[in-house]
Amino acid sequence: MAPLVTTMGLDPSLSHGALVRASWKFGPTPVLERYEPLFVWGKTKSTEDGLSGASTPEEMAAWGHRVLTSVFAADGWEDGVPLFIDWDERSVLWKGQGIYANKTSLLIGYLIRGFQARGTPVIVISPAEVRTHFGLSQRADKSAVWEEAGLDLPERTNSDLRDTLLLSYVGAASIRRKAQTSHG
Repeated sequence: MAPLVTTMGLDPSLSHGALVRASWKFGPTPVLERYEPLFVWGKTKSTEDGLSGASTPEEMAAWGHRVLTSVFAADGWEDGVPLFIDWDERSVLWKGQGIYANKTSLLIGYLIRGFQARGTPVIVISPAEVRTHFGLSQRADKSAVWEEAGLDLPERTNSDLRDTLLLSYVGAASIRRKAQTSHG
């Protein structure tokens, strides 16, 4: 029986996003054995549902603290499960990103530090790296990524959870590949 590989994925968009923990079984095709959304935020502009309303460094830190506190208090939390974050650190340099990219960077820095303090390995993976994992052009549409991934996910999985599950899968696949190459 193939061992399970458990990882987490984080889509850190300010307006909506999710953090999910997922366990994958690898055989002829990868199978999502179980998953659990650990923290999800919505598409509104209120600070209750989305991060868009947070405008100061203090508010961003408070949001980061809220995410970490909630996640670490979750039933079944395990320190040490690798976290894969969808982020391109160069986004702060792109025209038109402005304050959005700076706020996202602040949040991600806060979260990375919080997770690392708990012993969680944190791996930042850019959208281009996800596409490369599936042998696609770095500029391929997201729909092409999903088609190439061919993952069988629960029917009512929203786009934020789908994206975080994809990150979790790419992370699990890379862990599995490294384990296989180190064992022969």
